[in-house]
Amino acid sequence: MSTHLESSARQGDVQLLTPAIEPAVPAQPKIPLVAALSVVLGLLIAFGMVYLLETLDRRVRSRVDLEARLAVPSLGRLSKWQPTGGRLLAAPRPAARALPHPF
Repeated sequence: MSTHLESSARQGDVQLLTPAIEPAVPAQPKIPLVAALSVVLGLLIAFGMVYLLETLDRRVRSRVDLEARLAVPSLGRLSKWQPTGGRLLAAPRPAARALPHPF
């Protein structure tokens, strides 16, 4: 109730305590500071995402991973397959002619 009465009353005892002054130097964005903070924040977010994705990845990548997940020793090991000549496919053959050579 008293708040309503105070808001409706006319207040004539308003005084200016300190006058507003114009700043000598205009406020400008601090580009080096903003750039540095954005780089640091971007790196923190990137490292956080990498850590989260690696933590949630459940693939087995090594024998140690497999033994840790199953809690049993492995019985065998497959060697890494290397194709002969270092290629997965055979070397391309020269193109054969559709018709025999007339000469």
